[in-house]
Amino acid sequence: MNRVERRGVTGVALIVLALLTGCSTTSQSSRFYLMSPLQETLEQSRMITTQPLLGISSVGLADYLDRPQILVRNGPHRLELNEFDRWAGPLQENLRSVLSRSLEQHFGAEQVIVAPWHDALRPAYELSLQIDQLDATQAGDLTLRGRWTLYAPAGRQLVALGRISLREAIAGAGADAEAIVAATAVVVARLGDRLAKQISPHLKP
Repeated sequence: MNRVERRGVTGVALIVLALLTGCSTTSQSSRFYLMSPLQETLEQSRMITTQPLLGISSVGLADYLDRPQILVRNGPHRLELNEFDRWAGPLQENLRSVLSRSLEQHFGAEQVIVAPWHDALRPAYELSLQIDQLDATQAGDLTLRGRWTLYAPAGRQLVALGRISLREAIAGAGADAEAIVAATAVVVARLGDRLAKQISPHLKP
């Protein structure tokens, strides 16, 4: 066998080896997570009938949060994305769902609605929320910072506005995705509690 033939055989062998190696490697599958509202009863809140109808018009996210991957902050200037730990759906919708359930505990299950709503069921007040920070750290805590605005839809009148900053400990390892999602659900429920206290004095029946 001459040198050219040996090179050909060696090349074919390397290609076959690469194909076999690729076939034997098991690709990692993605894991998907969804926040669930905290288990609370709504019976007591349904007794409240004097509250005006409150609508959650929007929940905005900082650009860096608007992605399917779950983020972990690794230092003051560095974020890590795990390609295999992802939100099961748009984070905005999940946040809005958990937030609305938390607000229902304070104002009543029938007194909180989420956009879009029908013209025949327009809220007396609209709540808009912008989330500027929502991320976990390797140290094991989760931080939420945001701004809220309360409007009276008639004439788009500004009623009140404010800022909120919350921190929640993450159970177990700080980078564990399931623990991060659980802590996020808790901090969003706490966000609803804080919002209810801040906007209640401005809601006129």
